Amino acid sequence: MLNHREVLEALLAGETLVDLYDDKITRRLDGDSIIDQNSISEDAIALIDWKVKPKTININGYKVPEPIRIRPRKDELCYIPYLSDSKVQEFNFADSITSSRWFNQGLLHKTREAAELHLDALLSFTKHE
Repeated sequence: MLNHREVLEALLAGETLVDLYDDKITRRLDGDSIIDQNSISEDAIALIDWKVKPKTININGYKVPEPIRIRPRKDELCYIPYLSDSKVQEFNFADSITSSRWFNQGLLHKTREAAELHLDALLSFTKHE
């Protein structure tokens, strides 16, 4: 859940916000105007618990949560779809060539679930129909 400052920062950064409990309620900035999909009163908006709407990428028709785009801190827990074993690997980010390569290739995720979706999408290229 975002505090009031984080809500404003996220809107100014061009993020779409979504209600933590109802993903149909969204809010974003379009230029200098606030766009609400559900005509919510200004008083009610302050009562909503907002989160940043997760961004997705498309891999072979699969919607996958966007990989980490900001370099993780050293020892931050990350997950990667590891193709050679067809499973998700958990690791602590390090100042290493391998960690940097995975980050630069767009393979790092903050959650196991996101990495599993990424793995399924990548493996879909090898499935026979």
